[in-house]
Amino acid sequence: MPAFLQAHVQEQRRSLEQFFEVVVIDADCDYDEVCTRIRPDLCLFESGVYAGTRVIYNTATHPGIPKLGFLHADAFDSSRAAFVADMARWDVHWFVTTSMAMAEYTPEIAGRLFVWPNAIDPAVFRDYGLTKNVPVLLTGSQASHYPWRNAVSRALVPEFITMNTPHFGWNSESATGRMLIGEGYSRLLNASSFAPTCGTIAQDVVRKHLEIPASMTCLVTERTASIEAFGFADMVNCVFADENDVVDKLSHLLDNPHELDRITRAGHRLVHDHHTLAHRSQIMQWFELVQSHGTQIEIAQQWPNGALSLAARPRHSPAASRPGRDRQLISNGWSALQRADYATAQREFVRCLSYFFIPEGAIGLTYTSLLQGDWRAAHDWLSRLQIAVLSHHQSAEPDPVHWAFEIRVALCRGDVHSATAAALMYPAMLHPELDRMRAIVATLTGQNRETGPQAGAQRRYSISPVPSLCLADWHEHLLVMLQACGQPDLATRLGLSDSARRSLPAVRRGVTSPRAHHRLAVRMSRLKRGSTLAPVERWLRARLSPYKQRVTGTGWSRYLHGFVQGEPVTRAAILLGSDSWSRSSRAVQRGLLDNPAVTEVSVLDTPRQRPAELVRQHSQEKRLIFVAKSASALIDDIGVLDTATTVILEGTDAPAGYRIFAELTTARGFRIVDQRPEWGGGIVVLRSSPEGYKNRPQSPDQNGPSL
Repeated sequence: MPAFLQAHVQEQRRSLEQFFEVVVIDADCDYDEVCTRIRPDLCLFESGVYAGTRVIYNTATHPGIPKLGFLHADAFDSSRAAFVADMARWDVHWFVTTSMAMAEYTPEIAGRLFVWPNAIDPAVFRDYGLTKNVPVLLTGSQASHYPWRNAVSRALVPEFITMNTPHFGWNSESATGRMLIGEGYSRLLNASSFAPTCGTIAQDVVRKHLEIPASMTCLVTERTASIEAFGFADMVNCVFADENDVVDKLSHLLDNPHELDRITRAGHRLVHDHHTLAHRSQIMQWFELVQSHGTQIEIAQQWPNGALSLAARPRHSPAASRPGRDRQLISNGWSALQRADYATAQREFVRCLSYFFIPEGAIGLTYTSLLQGDWRAAHDWLSRLQIAVLSHHQSAEPDPVHWAFEIRVALCRGDVHSATAAALMYPAMLHPELDRMRAIVATLTGQNRETGPQAGAQRRYSISPVPSLCLADWHEHLLVMLQACGQPDLATRLGLSDSARRSLPAVRRGVTSPRAHHRLAVRMSRLKRGSTLAPVERWLRARLSPYKQRVTGTGWSRYLHGFVQGEPVTRAAILLGSDSWSRSSRAVQRGLLDNPAVTEVSVLDTPRQRPAELVRQHSQEKRLIFVAKSASALIDDIGVLDTATTVILEGTDAPAGYRIFAELTTARGFRIVDQRPEWGGGIVVLRSSPEGYKNRPQSPDQNGPSL
């Protein structure tokens, strides 16, 4: 791993060493031999995003030694599925994670999960007494799953002297070796007045939330339940802000240095009093509770210290929280499906995946595609998900709900043999969704039904549980999918009475044809290799991909796509003119489709029709407006652009385009974000400033002179 990730792992080890003598086993091993030799008091099994191929034998031995699974991953990451499969293999039933949001993202294990939060090493992250030479330090990744961080950075750069430290990714040592870590990073923080960070779409608590104030720098962050649980409070020991008020808040504090110093010192005290490596005794606390009361207990966790205790009643979350941004979109998608509003459901699930490839969003799209009769799209979404879990994260087994959808998709394309073969695989893996699909397959094939699970079978947790439906409603949804996907015969054969539906057994197994087993074996082999394509097709696509990139895209169009995709538009965007031959126009449209914030895009090919009515409605709402070169000459009243916070303007080398550009920048408070005179007849990206917006003319007769 890159050095900065190795440093994180070493911090976790040093934290454990505050309370335990720690022995690390980082290779394949025989658990029986290890426990006989070391005689441990507690065994901690790590899995998640950094785990590769891992083989541990004989984990059923030494049942008297407590086992704890360490879920080391982002709350939304697909590696959660590999973790669950590993824990089932190793017979581990209690879990710990660094993520404050993980219980919300893995509800099926929330009752047996507690948080061992991120912490700082006080010898490294401290006050070095340096002069505050950097007003605002922008640090950390700005990937799409950091929407708050991206939006706030864009608001700060035009208004303050800022310093940016790029994030070079998580994989390449040659690139990540340039990243500042440890004391050098803390010293840079210490020389800065402000540093913003956020907890991703999951609204989690990341290391930067603690490293910034620990280094005597004022933390600027998103207000979330998790960060408040840690003890942070607005204008007390940090600054809660968003892109709308961050400039005003930071300007106020820079004008009032005594108040800024008070907040900065309070944040420093909070972290050093509650959130250092020495404060992270949660695993020791769990061990002591288990030693006294056994593993069949309910625990509670109190903040800001995260102390564990026996719970008076079952609890469902390690900390008070509100849904992350992706959780809200997923909930909206399933609600839309209940109303049979497939278009809205698809849009919400796609917006979720625009942040990150999140398993629950892919399952939602699989479900939506089947209801719409598009089994091919469902197959594609499911394949991407299976590849992420089985190939990228090298999970020994699939997620049970994902596998239940493997059976469902096979039935919807009319392949009963493959569905039967899939139903017979992983017989020790039980889950309500998977059990129902196995029962359906057994009904279709008329095979002998077994009502009891096989020896050693156990309930398997899923990271992508679908909304709970009674059996009748669940069955009805399946019938709709089969009918929509062109399988009326199967739907007719499953059109059972209510009493027959209730009698479907929980687990059914039988035999199937060797050909079906072969097809499924080929598919599983390809999934684990990371592709569902045949080798020849995969080779051909790989050879053609660079050519396709050269033909269909340029550096500018890719930049424009990424800019629009991450632009914090509240809801709406307007395209004034849309030239299908314009790469800029296509890049803007693709970016809007991939932007999770955009729910409405209006296209007006002839702006003379009704520009004022279209553009000025909901005048207080943020919006992005793209003006194609063909539309510039048709805009008589530049006031129609007053409601925009971002304008992308083509054709600035023509008189009409230049007139719009000049008035927006000289009289209407817009600032240049990027400008390419040589591209598309001249193109410029403009953003309004808060002060400029307040001072814009409010009616056409207040406009400045025409140019």
